[in-house]
Amino acid sequence: MRQLAVQYEAYFAGGHKRPSADLTWRVDNYFRMLNESTTLKYAQRFRLNQLQQRHAVVTRVWRRKLDIKESGWRRATDRLLSVSGAHESTEAVPRTAECHIDLGHGTEVDDANIERLYAAYLRARERASDAVPAGTLERFRSLIEKKAAEIRTQHNDAHVAATVTLEDGRVKLRLEAKEER
Repeated sequence: MRQLAVQYEAYFAGGHKRPSADLTWRVDNYFRMLNESTTLKYAQRFRLNQLQQRHAVVTRVWRRKLDIKESGWRRATDRLLSVSGAHESTEAVPRTAECHIDLGHGTEVDDANIERLYAAYLRARERASDAVPAGTLERFRSLIEKKAAEIRTQHNDAHVAATVTLEDGRVKLRLEAKEER
């Protein structure tokens, strides 16, 4: 089991091209053989069950790391599992537009649009490498309404548009005056 752990850690660190299927098969086969044995005493069987449980937990972690390595990480917590090469998914697309919402012309901002913008902001934060916790919807709403009011006063009551983007692993929220057509 220790050799298997070393092999997997070397694979996740980038030292091997693939995990050791042969060693995995040997450990599983050895557990199967010991389970079929009738000569084990109570203490030996207890120890065998402990080892099998530990092996099952570690195998589950390895499978999760394999899935992350094959598909690329999607959340900031996936990166914490220290899988080499898993961070390439956001570097391949450094800037992607998440959401573009028109916040309107009047003094009030539509609640549905703010909720859609907040949902897009949270989705972008899940994919970002920044692990700072997001604020509440009420604080987000007050910030958006304040900034929209500032933009409207600066640009003579213009339409305000909000855009959520992901740039270099960080979430950017932009509010800007939109020209009327």
